[in-house]
Amino acid sequence: MESSRSISPARSSTTRKALSDFNDATPSRRPKSGKRLCTAESEHQPAQGDAAVDIKKVARCPLGEFSGNTIYRNRIAPCEKRDDGHYCIEELVVPDCASALCTTFDGGHNAAWIERIFHGIERLVIVTGSKDIPQDVGEAVLRKMTKGTKEDSKTAENGATDNRTTINPNRWFWLEAKPHTKGCMHSKVYIFRSKEGLRVIVSGNNLTRTQWQGQRDVFWAQDFPLDTSDRGPERGSFGYDLIPLLRDMTKCAKAKHQAVVDSMIKALFERVNFDVNFCRKEATTARLVYSFPRPKGSIKDRGGWKRLAEVVGAVIPAAQSSVVDHNDQDDSDGSDSDEDDIPRRDDKAGLLFATSGSLGNLEADFLLQMCKAMNGQAPIAKRPAIPKKLAWAETTPKQPVCPKEPSWDDVRERVRCFWPGKATAIEMDLMGLGMLRAMQEKHLKEVFLVGSQRKILHDAIPNPPTKIRSRLFPESGRDFYPVTHGKFMWNDRAGGGVLYVGSHNLSKAAWGLRNAQPKNLEIGVVLGTSSAAKKSEWISRLPCRLVAPNVESPETFSPYTRFKDIADKHPDAQDRLVKQAICLYQEARDRDLFPGDRDFCLEDILLGSQEFIRQFVTEVKEAIAEEAAETEEATRM
Repeated sequence: MESSRSISPARSSTTRKALSDFNDATPSRRPKSGKRLCTAESEHQPAQGDAAVDIKKVARCPLGEFSGNTIYRNRIAPCEKRDDGHYCIEELVVPDCASALCTTFDGGHNAAWIERIFHGIERLVIVTGSKDIPQDVGEAVLRKMTKGTKEDSKTAENGATDNRTTINPNRWFWLEAKPHTKGCMHSKVYIFRSKEGLRVIVSGNNLTRTQWQGQRDVFWAQDFPLDTSDRGPERGSFGYDLIPLLRDMTKCAKAKHQAVVDSMIKALFERVNFDVNFCRKEATTARLVYSFPRPKGSIKDRGGWKRLAEVVGAVIPAAQSSVVDHNDQDDSDGSDSDEDDIPRRDDKAGLLFATSGSLGNLEADFLLQMCKAMNGQAPIAKRPAIPKKLAWAETTPKQPVCPKEPSWDDVRERVRCFWPGKATAIEMDLMGLGMLRAMQEKHLKEVFLVGSQRKILHDAIPNPPTKIRSRLFPESGRDFYPVTHGKFMWNDRAGGGVLYVGSHNLSKAAWGLRNAQPKNLEIGVVLGTSSAAKKSEWISRLPCRLVAPNVESPETFSPYTRFKDIADKHPDAQDRLVKQAICLYQEARDRDLFPGDRDFCLEDILLGSQEFIRQFVTEVKEAIAEEAAETEEATRM
């Protein structure tokens, strides 16, 4: 199978060759000392050089640790403790874990780290899928995991691997597939099963050491007991949502691969009681939210913002008194139009606070849709077009009044979005900044930095304000904020609130718009509370600080938009060759010369030897020049 990190087929063979060495870089090309991936001072990070802390000695949290009624953050520094809700991924694996299933957009580039995290687990399946993977969901391919990277795993008719030693022969696998919509497998779910029970974690962190140990994120976790009665498994509503979703996600093209996956899912969920937490003291209150693109004609739920509205309507206190809004109209934009009667609340809407690791060109209609969904309210009805032959009816008094298109006036007082300003970004880890997807600067200036609309977009001040050692030059002694990669939406309501955490970015690709289904496969959870204490705890654990409702961004606030602008001024990019490589990296990424795995590519550049960086600069320059020549030649023809 073609590697998921191969150059786009549309590129010429010369361009592909120019970057093939870079994309296929191996750890042997990195320096043996000096610049290395390291967040210094963390007891869970490898020390400088090749010595590494034995992760096997990190104590795994026993079942019963997570009740499912709160959220947590990943630990990136020793000063962050469990009592404050900080955990490293090593602690999240249950003791004596027998089976595990994880989903991630990106992962597999540090097989040694994965082996240390999941040591002792008998069976492991990691589901992944970038846009470049050829297999669609429903036709997934199963690969045996090797000690090399994910791309080193060979899939043959007989299921054999390459000639290297496997991590756990016949028991550890990659499962690769992507949605048919040209989106990606963006969900981040971690499921661990032992003889005592099950742990489910829903996060915004991919299965990479970079994100778990160097970028701030938020996650939800709950431990579930086993049902020991003769009645069999009582899965509960959470299980009824989760298990079919995973079954659909992991459907394989080959029967022998499907048999392996079915056996794994059975081993994970057999006799699990999803109705209560592990201590059986509290009922499960979290509700699963998902986006699952389906082929045209499918009768299965696509999730997205409609699922969010449905779940929030059930989570908000006194949701049983919700009413149905009959003003919902069909959206004839050429997409699927499978509207359903979602119960809507007509309560006074709360103020929505939101952030994510990707913030595209947000529009008023999308933001208003998400505000309504987070309040369990009706969707937005688009003003239907009047056929030309009925144009005369436009002035007929009897014609029903159509709802107006959403405007910024409808949104300004209802939503607050957070994104790092340039002043905050310059204090963030440089390599993490390379992963963020910002709005276009023109859109920001024309929409969000105008007049009273400054109420909408605010600086994402890290919470907590922990700083970590520079990963690019740890010997420099400089400390930086971790990049905020967490994804949340908080609906602040009188006496309580509703919280979403998970993999969804604040984008149409993640949630869909009106009747257009989402492009990405995403998973998250929704929690609701009427407790002031719980509300305060949740807000204190969000990855950035909230603002007062009527506060506007100061005139000096300038949002981070371009990686190159920050890299030119960042203390870690003062080396002339490194700065040149960063600028070329940005240009190559903008020209789509790289596959979707930006994080790994950036690390290969910045953590590489001086020789490797020079080679990268030369090859990318040649590739860009060649593409420009090809474009000019095509224009002449």
